[in-house]
Amino acid sequence: MSLGTSSVPHFIPTIWSASVLRSFEKANVFANVLSREYSGEITDSGDTVKIPIVTKPGIRAYEKNTDISYDLVSGNTLTVTVDQCNYFALKADDLDALQSKPAFLDAATRSAGLELADLLDKNIAETLIDDAGIDLTSSPLPIGDQNVLTYLAEIAEKMDDNNVPRGKRWLVAPPSLANKISLAVINKGIPNTEAIADGFIARVLGFDVYMSNNIPKTAGGASQALAGVMEAASLIAEVSKLETLRDPARFGDLVRGYLLWKAAVLLPEGIVKVAYA
Repeated sequence: MSLGTSSVPHFIPTIWSASVLRSFEKANVFANVLSREYSGEITDSGDTVKIPIVTKPGIRAYEKNTDISYDLVSGNTLTVTVDQCNYFALKADDLDALQSKPAFLDAATRSAGLELADLLDKNIAETLIDDAGIDLTSSPLPIGDQNVLTYLAEIAEKMDDNNVPRGKRWLVAPPSLANKISLAVINKGIPNTEAIADGFIARVLGFDVYMSNNIPKTAGGASQALAGVMEAASLIAEVSKLETLRDPARFGDLVRGYLLWKAAVLLPEGIVKVAYA
């Protein structure tokens, strides 16, 4: 057996890559609320994705026997450089793993997907906070079990004021706020669907509410939550390389891979950051 050949049976890079990505997406709360339509085919760090930001067309009154006026399709192109890259590297000794090696390595790669998800969750939250177009953090509101739904309604109203579309709205809250929302849902008898993803709490006042403990606090120490609409931000992520090979220094297998990714806010007015006490 050559040094570059794996002894792991049934290793098919595309299948293992899909397994890592599934684990990553299942555990990553923000992967569920950001657009993924621009992922495309990225293969290397530094690849760029061009995202069109189209101007709104004019709406006119129609008059019979009158020529129709046309708007020239125009807008800007937002170029997103996929410059974030994180990797994992695992080794399994032949004597330690024995017959369980394939299952052992498969479980380990899935675990790598979960760790990647946690890392990206934190970084995406920071990106959204930095680029949010609606800032409600200057005066943290005291939130209790009795007024939490009013709090959500105020966030929804602020989004309405800024013409943020009502479809696919989401809110990601830390455990302290998510628990209050859960209790309010139970106390009010609001119908709740089964969980559609890890971290999902309920659908309330037009928001798909998720829980994450990866949202940083404000500089003043207040807790924060994030709300938005799916089209306002995009996550580009691709397991671009996954390979297994024999350890050249020992009797064992090596598995390694890397994830290329970038989170970008496309429409700042569609992201809200809020602070509460």
